[in-house]
Order: sequence, then structure tokens, then C-alpha cells
Amino acid sequence: MTEKQHNLGYVSIKGWKSSKKSLYDDWFLEEEDTKEEVKNNNPSEVILEPNTEYNLIIDYPLSTPFSRKLNTFSKGMTKLELVDLVCRTYKQIYKEENRSTKVKEDYLEGTYNRVKTNGKYGIWGHHIGDLILCSAYVKDKTITLGVDS
Repeated sequence: MTEKQHNLGYVSIKGWKSSKKSLYDDWFLEEEDTKEEVKNNNPSEVILEPNTEYNLIIDYPLSTPFSRKLNTFSKGMTKLELVDLVCRTYKQIYKEENRSTKVKEDYLEGTYNRVKTNGKYGIWGHHIGDLILCSAYVKDKTITLGVDS
């Protein structure tokens, strides 16, 4: 099966609110070509097939990847719905990590990077405020993400 890449935008994971009706609120619009990209990105586009179970993998910046099953039911899933699910999941992962670690979340000396924690996921390098959701890759019913920092 071929891998499909879906452009989700440049969404601030920490800043995302489930009540948003548009992806555009969180896009960085610093360059002209990005503005054109926003105009061409339809948040209502169904990108995950109806009545299908997918496996969502989140592995950045986690030492122990997170995996969850999701079912699209009869409507499938739109870009906006997937962005919402991913952002809420990242926020939950970071909460779980903070509850399960014995290492105080802090910056590495002399950098803006996060120290590696020793909780459930072993988050390293980046605070949630550093993470930008860009894309989703779907192959063999598995969804992996393009996340920048």
C-alpha cells in the first residue's frame, strides 16, 4: 500500500483549542508561499477512510512511543478532526509524563531545550510549546506524524 501524506498546516500543539472551527487560526503566516498553502488547505476534507480502524503513533520527542487505536466510524475523519485529536493526545502525553517522572521538567543548561525526563514516555529535547504539527502520513492503516520544533 502506498503512503499518503496529508498536509495539516503548521499548528501550535500547545495553543490548539478543541473549540476551533478552523486550522487557519494556528498557522504561521510569515511567508507569502505559506499564505497560499493555507488558502489551498481544506480543513473539512475527509482524509481517513470511513469505518476503518487506524493506529496513531506519536514518537517525537518521546523515547517510548505512544500508540492508540482510533476508529473513524461511518463519516471518516477530516483534517480538522485529526488535528484536534493529535493536539489533545499530545497534551495528555505531556501531563502523564509530568505525573510519572521524578526528574523536574527544566531547561538544559545554556539552551532552550528540555531535559530528558524519566517518566512513562521519556520526553526529551522539547517542551510542548515548541511543537508544531505539520503533517500526517498514512500507510497500512498506521498514522505517523510530521512534527517540527
